[in-house]
Formats: sequence, C-alpha cells, structure tokens
Amino acid sequence: ITATSKTTCPLQSLKQRFVQQAPLLVNFAQRQIATTATRQITISNLGGLPLTGSVSLSGSSTFSFTGGSFTLAAGETQAVTVTFSPQTAGVFDAALTVSSNDSDESQTDVALTGTGVAQLSGPGTRVASLVKATLRVGNVIDTGNAAAVDAFIADLRAILAQLLGISADRVRILSVTEGSTIVQFQIATQGTQTAEPTAAEAMASLAAALAETSTDEFSDLGGTESFADETADVVLQPVDASGEPILGWFTFGSAGTQVGFDDFFLFADHFGVADSDPSFEAIYDIAPADEPNGIVDFDDFFRFADDFGKQVANGQEIIDIRE
Repeated sequence: ITATSKTTCPLQSLKQRFVQQAPLLVNFAQRQIATTATRQITISNLGGLPLTGSVSLSGSSTFSFTGGSFTLAAGETQAVTVTFSPQTAGVFDAALTVSSNDSDESQTDVALTGTGVAQLSGPGTRVASLVKATLRVGNVIDTGNAAAVDAFIADLRAILAQLLGISADRVRILSVTEGSTIVQFQIATQGTQTAEPTAAEAMASLAAALAETSTDEFSDLGGTESFADETADVVLQPVDASGEPILGWFTFGSAGTQVGFDDFFLFADHFGVADSDPSFEAIYDIAPADEPNGIVDFDDFFRFADDFGKQVANGQEIIDIRE
C-alpha cells in the first residue's frame, strides 16, 4: 500500500499502488491444524505528506494481525504481520481493512483465505521422519546467559558426536529450558557423510546407551535425569519466502534448495506419462493442485514454470529430516 502527494489534495489514491505491491487476496493455502503461518503486508508512503491510518480485521478468528495503526512520514513503511492458525479442518476467510487519510480512497480491503487440514497432502508435500528427543540433565544454567547456553550446547554436541559417531553439526538444538536443564534436539540426516549412521540409527544407539545405566554418558553435564525419544513422521510442504507452496521441487534437496534444471530434467523425463503407465509418479502431476488429472501434461508444465528459479524457504528444514 503506498501513497503519493499531489497538488490538489492531501494524498493520492492508494489502490493502484497497492495492487502493484501486494495482492488484494492473500491465500495461505493448506495449513496443518494447530500450526501457524504468517505473511507480511507492507504499507508505504511514497509521497511528501504524512500518511496516517489504521488496520482492522473482520471474519474468521483463525486470522490475526499485528501493526494496527500507522503514521508514516514521506518514504516510510510499516509492516503488518498477518497470522493464520487453524484449529479445525475447513476453509476460512477474513478481510483485512486498511483505512487512511487518503482523500480519494480512504479504505482498501485485502481478502484472506486459508484451509485447515489434519495432514498436508497432494503435490509438493514430503513425508519424512523427524528424529528428535528431549533430554533432562542435572546441570543448572541461566538461559539468559548466552555464553553459558552456547557452552552447554557445544558440550552436548561434542558428547553426542563422540557417542554416536556422527558429525557435531548434525545435532540441531530445538530448545533449551533452565532449571535441571531440559534440551530438545534433532539429529539431522547423513548429508554427504554417508559413512555415518542414519539419524534413526543414531537415535537408536543413544536410547540403547542410556538404557545401560552402568555408565552415565552425560555425567559431565550433571548426569541424565530423563530421556524421551520423540521421533515422529511429519509432512512438510515446500514453500517460497512468502509462504506459497512450491510444487516443482522434485530433487528434494539433492541439488540444493532452488528449483532448477535438475528438477526440470526430472519433470521432462515424466512429461506425457499417464496414471495408466507403470512409470507414472504422482509427484509430477502438480496441476491443478487440488485435483490432479492423472497425466503429466502442459498444465503441469506451466505450474512447474511458475516455480522454476524459486528458493525453497524451508528447504534446509526438509533436507535435515530426509533419509
């Protein structure tokens, strides 16, 4: 949303500039129940006069926002963060209304829509095992002390790397809670270190080592108080920086996190194949996304072309859990 000054009235119309900078419809697409997705809408004042106003929301309570009022001098911007958090399955709609002191068009509405689902499915989704656990040790650290937290994490990674025969950088710390320190961590996939055990094998070795109580592997961290293997299958949807689904990332990280020529060559190999053919693979039948037609055709090609060159914003997260 932008505004520019003109000689005959305080502010120029918002709407034309708004359409150029942000869509009048923000589609959050499929989101798993009890998860949260966010998007940002930017309000900009490109003119020489102050732009003041407010933002309001109507419709489904699954949507919320921050950044409710604004006073922008010439050239200033303000981001409005919109959040979608479905708690049940279904399609949800709302409207974000931006009101301002624009004398030509004082109100602009942005339609919001999103779908809550029990589990993500369809083109582009990936199912993998997230290998993670929660460990409680006797050390007491101040989580407000960054140096102490960093030292604890480094010690934990070193112990796990030596114990499990994996690279320390495969231990991803998800959270650290003070008291008798509780740490939730993830073991990433092998990556290029193919001689190392898989994430699942490493977690099984850790569980076995902790079950053997004659030696406490974490005595240097105050001793083990509890351990829980929380490995679970998860479904992830590759998305771009704005949260829109990416359906054409077929290499799943083997060629990086950008949709590129390796993805194109895979797609080309499957072009023209129908579901009656034994070589048919549904991951290439990406259009229409809500009702694939059982053949890899030009609709799928044009949808792939839309994704070509995009970076997968959550690509590293997906790579970290694939085996």
